[in-house]
This record gives sequence, C-alpha cells and structure tokens, in this order.
Amino acid sequence: MGSQRDVYPDIPTLLAHRAENRDYRLRFRNRKSWATIVSPHGGYIEEGTSALARAIAGSSYNLFDFQGLQLERPYQLHVTSTRFRHPVLMKMLEQSEIAVSIHGMGDEDDMTIWLGGLNIELKNRIHKNLLKAGFSVNADSPRHRGISPQNFVNLAKQRGVQLELPDNLLASMFVGRRKFNPAGPARETTPRFAHFVTAIRSAVKEHKRTTPVNKAQQFADLLSTLFRANPWHGISPGERAPDVVRAFIEVVPTGAVKLELDKQSGYLSVDRPQQFSSMCPTLYGLIPQTYCGQSVAELCAERTGQRRIRGDGDPLDICVLTEKDFAHGDVLVHARPIGGLRMIDRGEADDKIIAVLDQDIAYGNITDISSLPEGVVARIQHYFLSYKQPPGTNCRKPVVSIKAVYGRDEAVEVIRRSLADYNDKFGRPEDRLDALRSLLAEALMLPAGRKRR
Repeated sequence: MGSQRDVYPDIPTLLAHRAENRDYRLRFRNRKSWATIVSPHGGYIEEGTSALARAIAGSSYNLFDFQGLQLERPYQLHVTSTRFRHPVLMKMLEQSEIAVSIHGMGDEDDMTIWLGGLNIELKNRIHKNLLKAGFSVNADSPRHRGISPQNFVNLAKQRGVQLELPDNLLASMFVGRRKFNPAGPARETTPRFAHFVTAIRSAVKEHKRTTPVNKAQQFADLLSTLFRANPWHGISPGERAPDVVRAFIEVVPTGAVKLELDKQSGYLSVDRPQQFSSMCPTLYGLIPQTYCGQSVAELCAERTGQRRIRGDGDPLDICVLTEKDFAHGDVLVHARPIGGLRMIDRGEADDKIIAVLDQDIAYGNITDISSLPEGVVARIQHYFLSYKQPPGTNCRKPVVSIKAVYGRDEAVEVIRRSLADYNDKFGRPEDRLDALRSLLAEALMLPAGRKRR
C-alpha cells in the first residue's frame, strides 16, 4: 500500500471505532482446508486484492477477505500484517498448513511482484509458476519481506507466502478503472488475472501433493483423541510463543484455595488454603513446555549479581491480567507477556511473568508493564511477598525476595530460556513421540502372552 502510517494499532481497536457494513465488511469461507487465502486489505484499501483472493480460494481453500468500503481515504482501514489479528482469521490459520496473502503495494514498483513469507519451498514454487506465466517476480525484495514470525501469514502450521502487487500490475488485470464493486457484480477481468490465479493455485496444489505426510503429527493428533493431555507436557506453548503464549490457569482471583498442577497426573491438586485474606490478584498458572532450569538461573544470577542461583525445577509461572471474571481454573488462555517479576525463593529463580489476556477489552492494548498503573504492579508484588509467609509468626524477613520488575523484552527472554531448558530436560515433543511410537511398535511385535524382559 506504500508508506501510509496506520491509523489503528490493531484490529480490535479498528472494530471498536468503525461500523461494520458501513466502513468495512468481512467475507470469509472456513472450509477447514489445508490452505487459507487472505486479502487483509481488500475492498478499496488495496483495490483488486479481494477479487484475486476469492478466485485463488475458489471452492477448495479457506478464504478471509477484509474489505474496506470507504472510497475516500481507504488507507485509514489498513492494519499492518504483524498486528492483524482478527479472531476469524486466527481460527482458520490454527487449522491450516499454509497461508497465502495478497497485497497491493501502490507505486513502489512498476510491474514486478514481490514475494515474501517464511515458507521457502512454497515461495519457490510460486516464483517458478509466476515466471512461467510471464510475470516479473522479485523473491528477494528490499521491503515487505514478510519474514516476521508475527506476520499473520506465518501463523499457519507450515508458515506461508506474502505477495505484493504494484498498482500498474493490478490495473492490467481488470477492465476499466475500478477494480472493486461493493454493491454489484464482480468487475470484468483480463487474461492476465486468470494467468495469475492459475499460477498460484497450481503452486499450492503442487506443494500439497509433494509435502511429506507428517507421521509424528498424525500420531499426536490420534493420541489427543484418546487421552487428556498433561497441561505441562502435552500442550503446546503456542505457535506465536514467546510473543503470545498459551497459559494453563490454576488459580483465579476469587479462589480461597491455592491449587497447583500435579505434575504426574496433569490434574489440579490442593496445595494449601490461602493463609491470609489477600487473594491472588490475577489469573495465575503456568506456560506449558517450559522449565526453570540452568539457563533461567544463569540469567537471574547475571541480572542480580547473586551467585549459586538454581532454577526451581518447575514450569514458568505466569500472571494474566483481564477485566473478565473467571469462575474457576483448569482453563487455557492466550496471553501476551508485558513484563515480569525477578523473584528468588530460597536461592532458586522463580520468575513470575506478567501478561495480559489476548484481545482483552481493558488490558489488551497494553504492550509493556511500564504502562500499567503502579498500584496494579504493587498489588501483585505484595501477594507474592506475603503468600508464603508462615501464619502465626512475627518473622519480618520475607520468605521470598523480588529483585526487580522488568519489561516485555526481558520477559520474552526469560520465556525463551525456559523453553530451551524444557527441551534440555525432557527432549523435544517430537522426539518423545518418536520414542513412544518405537515402544508401542516393539510391544506389538511381541508374541501373544509373552512378557517383555
């Protein structure tokens, strides 16, 4: 679209300030398909991209088409791809192997298509097909590279490809000046339109045909239909971790009993009644497949200057701020880390990540702990400084200490280290699945009635 600055920082803010079917509308088809085709800036925003996305999706693939309906200053409805988080699109991407997004880039080029995205194999197929169809293509563009993991096109399981088309090329695909008609039939197209659509559809089809079947994923999917996953080991921390993580909630602010995950069974167990009138001020739980081990301890020691710090050997704790009331724990939420507390408990690193519920109305737009009211942070600190204090004692020395309150970047680093510590301790999930498959295969090969030595 060029270099216009976005008016709205994200989709929730845009939706809150604009009227559906007056300023914008959404056209989508969730076919639970292998591929999702996206026009995030359709309608008048990047004119012509809606028609292309619909034609590529056809009747085979998922379609998400966000259409701007205002003819004057349509760029006001543009939200950049790294912050484009519409819940309908997120649901499609969670289910899809790949994604393809169609964009317009104004007059940044004349007739050359710029390719981006993190699915290199699919990008190479699209590049090859477009060249064969007579298009000029740049697979190493100077801008709009689409390589951020936060770009929505890379949130599909196998990531995706982003295509940027200049205005002159888009104009050559349609008959007449206008390329979008919100009220009537689709605009008439030229042969170049059909050549482009065929090239992309063929590349997606070829990619599906030649992509090896992921046996480990099939095995994991089968297990998930038979058994309840252990929240620590059997649930992913999320495709967007560490920037957006899944959190398993153990305790809610109204809970008078401290519940904790039983690591062996995966069920919540009673740790102890809360000793004082103060309750946990946030949702409180853990980030799956994290472990506070050597790497987390080393970071704590480096930042505090204390020696002989150990990891506490538990999953990484997380506090999730939301304006919503939760009746109980034992639920999964998506949360965006904004900071944390560097807590030490009897010589062990026991960091508490502070996050906001993703898309929360009150807290969802906060990106760093520095934007929280001081009283909110103070309340969280007070809870953790007092919740382990033995009742009935006059001991003034805290059982735990909080050495620092840190921001989002440090929180992301702590999460990243805890994910690495988990893999060092337990191995990668796919490796554990392979080991289980081998054990099952070995057991099935034993003669009936014979026990394995």
